[in-house]
Amino acid sequence: MRTATESWELKTTSKSQYTLKHDDLVKAEKHALIDGRDMRFGLEMCGRDWVLMSKEDHDVREARIAELEERISDLEDELDLVKAEVNDLLEDQNRKDA
Repeated sequence: MRTATESWELKTTSKSQYTLKHDDLVKAEKHALIDGRDMRFGLEMCGRDWVLMSKEDHDVREARIAELEERISDLEDELDLVKAEVNDLLEDQNRKDA
C-alpha cells in the first residue's frame, strides 16, 4: 500500500508468532526509497495491528511533532494578544458610547 509519503509492507497472521527477516525490511525500505517514500511495515497479528519503522524515521517524526506543538503554542499566544486588543477596543467603544 502506498500513500503520498509512505510505502507500506503489510502482513497478516492469526498465529502467535511471525518471523521477520532483516532482508525483508531492507527490501521494503529500498523500494520505498526508490519511490521517494518512507518505509512502514505493518503486521496484523492475532487481531491486533503493529507498525514498524526505522528509528531515524521515528526521530524525524518526533522532531516535526515538537516543531508543530511549539508553533501551535506560539499561535495560541498570538490569539490571546489579539483577543485582549479586541476587548480593549470594545471597552473604549463602550466608554465613548456611554
